[in-house]
Amino acid sequence: MALVLRSLIELRFWAEYVSTGPEEASRFLAEADTDSVELYESMKKAFPDDVRVVEMPEVKKRVKSKQNEGNEQMLFKLTSKFIHPSSLVLHDMDATILSPVNRQTFAIQVTMMHDINWTE
Repeated sequence: MALVLRSLIELRFWAEYVSTGPEEASRFLAEADTDSVELYESMKKAFPDDVRVVEMPEVKKRVKSKQNEGNEQMLFKLTSKFIHPSSLVLHDMDATILSPVNRQTFAIQVTMMHDINWTE
């Protein structure tokens, strides 16, 4: 549920961002080029003899996603801790990722995401 909730928070950001205008929509599409270049560069480092040289698109500065202040920022940070093997989770799995209360909290927040005004 943590991954689903974090993904919905990110999706809300991108939906609002691209709805701002054509320039923002174009910047969002350029993120795919940035992803491709980053993956290509990683593959070249990992397998220098096996990756052929190809022309890659120009990379633009990444758009930094932002969460709404308050509850959404807190949930984004918390779900990020739960998704990755953070010290918090590894130190006490019973109180974090295995906790029924946390699972239920994330599930409730996921169901509440449908109240987002996606067309505004």
